[in-house]
Amino acid sequence: MARFKVWRPFKEWPPVMKAAAFMLPATLTVILHQWLMPISPDTREILARYYRSELQSWMNIVDFIIFIPFKEEALYRWPSLMLLLCLFGQIHRRDPANRRSWVITAYVLSISTLVAMTAYWASFHDYPLTVFCYGLVWGWLIFKTRNPFYSWLFHSLSNAFSILFIVLGYHLIY
Repeated sequence: MARFKVWRPFKEWPPVMKAAAFMLPATLTVILHQWLMPISPDTREILARYYRSELQSWMNIVDFIIFIPFKEEALYRWPSLMLLLCLFGQIHRRDPANRRSWVITAYVLSISTLVAMTAYWASFHDYPLTVFCYGLVWGWLIFKTRNPFYSWLFHSLSNAFSILFIVLGYHLIY
């Protein structure tokens, strides 16, 4: 029983703090990806030129930090929350005896949608494992808080940190 007391404080953390803690292992997948599947020198040069050109304009930086995460979240994670909320709206009209099975069905459909859309989006990136892990953390945060603002905020902060590390010379992504 004593060993479970260590985890009790973590269980009591708010979902936003838990998501921040989950971001560390998700971020470490960049290093894992570089070790298991190194990027070719040609791809590195293409990525380096792309990010250097993107950092030339404040409008591009604002777009990368604010508007692109908003579009991506609205297209790839928020639909799973909307599906869950619509299904919950239908559940209240159903027979109370079968309500538990309807709730489980709603969660399974919504989480399946989230995983499928996150995997689809991750397949277009140079670091699909990292993007997939980030998407799952942000999707989990949406389901826990029922608020899409937090996933957008975490996505924006993630992009801001990426730009900061590129400016400081830590080029993990290329």
